Amino acid sequence: MTHNPNFDVLEILAEMPVFQGLSAERLSEIAQCCHIHTMDKGEFVFREGEQPRAFFQLVSGQIKLAVSSPEGDEKVLAILYPVQSFGEPELFSIRPYASYAETVMPTVVLHIGKEAIFRQIERDPQFAMRMLQTLSNRHADLERDAAARRLQNCSARVMDYLLELAGSDLDTTGSTTLELTASKQLIAARLDLTPETLSRTLRSLSEAGMISVCGRHVTLNRPVTSARTAAAIAGRSMAAARTRPAMRLAA
Repeated sequence: MTHNPNFDVLEILAEMPVFQGLSAERLSEIAQCCHIHTMDKGEFVFREGEQPRAFFQLVSGQIKLAVSSPEGDEKVLAILYPVQSFGEPELFSIRPYASYAETVMPTVVLHIGKEAIFRQIERDPQFAMRMLQTLSNRHADLERDAAARRLQNCSARVMDYLLELAGSDLDTTGSTTLELTASKQLIAARLDLTPETLSRTLRSLSEAGMISVCGRHVTLNRPVTSARTAAAIAGRSMAAARTRPAMRLAA
């Protein structure tokens, strides 16, 4: 991991929702507690057991948040893409990290020191509210993921992931094309599926007309806004899909 001076920290901070509305003077103050790091694949932003001292903005690359068992089994909690932030909830805990953040490709990360955040919270109630909203959203995401693993079938989980990946680019009146930059194995681990089940599910959704798959590109063919609706439509072809070879997705 190396420091990288080739990025404008102030510009990155200004584009982060939690800092929007802050004056240039306050952004400059926060920037003094920030560092840009360039990381190779397989490096850790933080590890289980370390004490939180910052939160982070993913500038480029890709990161997985995961936990591991004493036996070495891994559970992927999230796949992070630019320009997502992470590590905010742990910043306010006295406990060490219960998970780890590992790069899955060359990555650039902005570290934002906790001291600057705490000073802004003390000074600015509106900033404190934005930070609380961020923490609330993280908690809601965890609840949604827990419910999905227990209650949703494979098709619904995959469609939820695709809709989440589309984000604000989702076209609710037509088709939307996405690029799956994460590997098949990593996406499957994120969704609590095997790679083979992920391939079968993608094929079922494709046969139902919900999506089209070409290598790493997936097109949502209909104005889909509900994973439950998509899963119901795809369910008609699921039984037949189990009897045929799984579709190939780029590893």
